[in-house]
Amino acid sequence: MVSAAIGQSRTQRHDKDRNGTAGQAGSFFEQARSDADYATFANELRRHKVSYYIYFVSTGNMNFVMANDEVVSVKSARGLLRVRAEASHCLTRAAVIRHFARAINFEQYCRDLASAGVFKWIVDLEEETRHYWSKDNTLLYKECLMPPEPVSGGEAARVSL
Repeated sequence: MVSAAIGQSRTQRHDKDRNGTAGQAGSFFEQARSDADYATFANELRRHKVSYYIYFVSTGNMNFVMANDEVVSVKSARGLLRVRAEASHCLTRAAVIRHFARAINFEQYCRDLASAGVFKWIVDLEEETRHYWSKDNTLLYKECLMPPEPVSGGEAARVSL
């Protein structure tokens, strides 16, 4: 799925479509961010037949790719972030760890990712993975959204947007 997000043409619908999918997806995203209820967010996206989505760090815009390969775009009202030209795997990983440990909020997470050279991330709901990409489509970091079976020692599950 992730490779399909890079470079293939698709039918696009912008803003609110006839079924309200774009508006619903944007609302789901905002609600999940504020409640940190990422499992519900992922389940709602699956229920609406979303295969994966792309979050653009510089703009906050999102493209939701449906099971039928149709793309629903949601524009953000957030200001632009400048993405560093020189990408860093280490800074990307550090930002991810700090965010999902709840040491920083979502806005700081996006600023840190932009400083690390992350242009976009792609969440594949079928594979349950997130891939962080630079401007030149270099894969900087990959993570699993759903943890393996519970691990002893109190390790917390990391389920995220």
